[in-house]
Amino acid sequence: MSESHPERRPYDPPMSPDQNYVEINAYVVGWGLFFAALFSLAVGYLCLKIGQTVDAFAPVSVLAMGMAVLFKRKNAFPETVHIQAIASAGTNIIGGVMFILPALFILQLDSQLTYTEMVIPIVLGGVLGVLLATTFRRYFCEEMDAAYPFPSGRAAAEVLTCNEGSKAHVMVFSGLLAMAYDFVLNTLGWWQEVLSTLTFSWGQAAAAKYKLAFSLDNDAALLGIGYFTGLRYAAIIAAGSFFSWFVCIPVVYYLGGEHVMTLHGQAVLLADAPIDAVFSQYVRHIGIGMLAMAGIIGLVSMAGVVGRVIRRAASDLFTSGPASSAGLLRTQQDLPMSQIVTGTLAMCALFTLFFHVTCSQNITQTLLAGAIILIFSFLLSVVGISSIAFTGNEPVSGMTIFMIIVSAVFMGNAGMSGSSGIIAILLMAAFLCSTLAVAGNFMSELKVAYLTGATPKKMQQWQILSIIVSSFISVGVI
Repeated sequence: MSESHPERRPYDPPMSPDQNYVEINAYVVGWGLFFAALFSLAVGYLCLKIGQTVDAFAPVSVLAMGMAVLFKRKNAFPETVHIQAIASAGTNIIGGVMFILPALFILQLDSQLTYTEMVIPIVLGGVLGVLLATTFRRYFCEEMDAAYPFPSGRAAAEVLTCNEGSKAHVMVFSGLLAMAYDFVLNTLGWWQEVLSTLTFSWGQAAAAKYKLAFSLDNDAALLGIGYFTGLRYAAIIAAGSFFSWFVCIPVVYYLGGEHVMTLHGQAVLLADAPIDAVFSQYVRHIGIGMLAMAGIIGLVSMAGVVGRVIRRAASDLFTSGPASSAGLLRTQQDLPMSQIVTGTLAMCALFTLFFHVTCSQNITQTLLAGAIILIFSFLLSVVGISSIAFTGNEPVSGMTIFMIIVSAVFMGNAGMSGSSGIIAILLMAAFLCSTLAVAGNFMSELKVAYLTGATPKKMQQWQILSIIVSSFISVGVI
């Protein structure tokens, strides 16, 4: 498959690739891990509330720049870049924890697992995500610089390079404005966080007669996410919501009105079911199917990319060492391919061993689980990174649900059932979701490294440590 390579943008980062900088020291690691822990708590709460993760780079960058002034740091810019990169692990890992593990508590199965057993798949999946992002970094961040906008990564780089100029003032003012807005919304309660047509009598009549309802969550964090996404891709995402609620739901009512569905343990006619129930039990699955097909199409369209990265990885694996990196600039240095390959196989092998000890009933189930997480981790990470590169958002939960469906079929046929089968599939999902969440979001951080001139290798090394620390804290949030 032939690929077109758009012409690269002019590359002149604030930190010159030809110079060396003090990027990592005790100050950077200490504050980076502190903010990683802090935002694991804060964003974990927000994720449980709205089902959406929020990047920590903006507040951490502002705090780090403020501390640089307060402590009169002479090496402020390189330190700030890496502080926010280390801190980002606290939010990068959140998806694997908050999208999957609450199911154990909802199903009242949490007593069958220890805290450590919940943490292990998150740690292993998160580290694997860092390694997969490193594998694809050169292609997405350098070779295709002009093709992939990376809205979140570019926003982070812009925040970091604004210093004390007008952009910093605008950012601080907007942050204070958002704080005041959320205070009025959530504390004073002057209006509802979710604005819905069902609040009004005419809206209730439209829902009853035409099965149409409209709602809008106006939380400041979600408004900020939409701003980062940009008009084009925000419009595409909104179009999917409009299609779901204004087309799919009325069609489902029309075609399946006489169908009997289960609602709160009771059988009811679909025609009498509330709109939210029809969305969660029917239309949401249409979206998952569309996401799965988009993933398959994406994998087919990116087959050339995957093949080329694999060939390059194989080539680098046999040429790794001082000679292979001698001609690379500081800004082009990654973890050695030998370490990436070894680490990738080790993470998958360790999870397979953990699965065998914790959940498996025979070696067939163990090998099947290992094959599923290896294949899905590698293939879906490409889809997730592509989504992050274009929209700044990654459909981690949707891709994981697709994997859960596939895993349930295969593992069920292999003899797994009951509560032990549910726990096994949820642990597999936690591992995969952590991998996908970290791979996509960390690629944005690697884009920040490219735009600012930071050393990607150092960012990769300390991201792994921060992932481990943040995993223990984020599981504790639940």
